[in-house]
Amino acid sequence: MRGRGAKVRWIWAVFGIAGTSEVRRQGPKDRRVKAKGEALALVATRGTSPVVATLRRGITLFSAMCMLLLAGCGFTAPPDPNDPSDVDVIQIEVLRRNLNWASQAVNERVLQGEISDEEGKKLLADSARRLLAKVKIDKINPAEAWEYGDVFRTAKEWELAMRAFNIAVDFARKTKDEDRRVNDTLRLAEAMGRLDKVDEAIKTVRLTFDTIPTCKAPILLAVLYEVVPACEDKKKDPELAKLLEEAILQHEQVVVDPNSEPGKAFMMAKMHHLRNAWDKVVKLLRDAGEEDKARQAFERGIQNLASHPRV
Repeated sequence: MRGRGAKVRWIWAVFGIAGTSEVRRQGPKDRRVKAKGEALALVATRGTSPVVATLRRGITLFSAMCMLLLAGCGFTAPPDPNDPSDVDVIQIEVLRRNLNWASQAVNERVLQGEISDEEGKKLLADSARRLLAKVKIDKINPAEAWEYGDVFRTAKEWELAMRAFNIAVDFARKTKDEDRRVNDTLRLAEAMGRLDKVDEAIKTVRLTFDTIPTCKAPILLAVLYEVVPACEDKKKDPELAKLLEEAILQHEQVVVDPNSEPGKAFMMAKMHHLRNAWDKVVKLLRDAGEEDKARQAFERGIQNLASHPRV
């Protein structure tokens, strides 16, 4: 009977009727099921009529209720509500799983034409923010900091992302993980740019230039598609043009295995990214009113692209 009573309490909890003290008694399996129900309910009802939203929410919550009933009577020991570790740290695999559920629901609505791609991105960011509401940066495992940083980045929580990637970079240095150091440093620079710390972002990118040739591949792509968009139009465009040109030189030094699939993909895409990078260098200088420098950069770009054999 006790197990049955527990199930009934969790059914009411899913429908938002139970109090906080009841919800805190749930086990990890039930928290995951409830979180999935909430994530799906959030993305499945935004931007719809009240009637349709009510029907969808009811179906979603009924599905969550059925999942709870199928979970069985074997509840794990309840978490201690007085233990801050139970509420301050959400395991990264749980966050990723819930975001994946939300992403699938958003993508379905975008494909069906119910919402635009931009509305879908905003909806997913809102869902991520809700999931991250109780995460405490100082409690996360440094080995997983980059994963938390990626989730904060999805949610556009740039201050938290910057802190998480700072932890990740420090951990990568200590463990001598060069691949993670480069990637996490570039993500850190993007977060700094989003927070208007453009000078710091530029300096941070340059910290990756000392890496070995086999780890240089992410540099140009991150600078071109992530860091520069985060930093441009903030009165630093000439400096960004210089940084991007430096990243182009880093791209020239990349070493890949031409017989591997990743190596082949890199070689196939190389000219495409180089053209985009030189176009952006010229545009940044022109937007800053540096027409002479833009013309000179255009000439350098032509020479650089001509020096590469077609693949």
